[in-house]
Amino acid sequence: MFTFLITDDSQNTHELKATSRDIANWEKTSRGASMSQLKDAMRMTDLYKIAFFTAKRTGVFEGNEQSFMDTFDLEIEGDQEDESENPTQ
Repeated sequence: MFTFLITDDSQNTHELKATSRDIANWEKTSRGASMSQLKDAMRMTDLYKIAFFTAKRTGVFEGNEQSFMDTFDLEIEGDQEDESENPTQ
């Protein structure tokens, strides 16, 4: 469903592949959360929470959610900082 790359301050990286179980866990624990809401109004806090559930499920991380956010930078597969050299074209 989502592929995340998490990187800590020492530049150690892990690739996480979120599945429907992680999305369902996020929906269950987040008021008003749904896949359609995520697609229409994606928030970084939601993505961190999904990545956290994925990291816990796969054994990559054992701490709490706040510690996960404090430890890792998060990238989503396909993210691009600059889509083009000239965005007005």
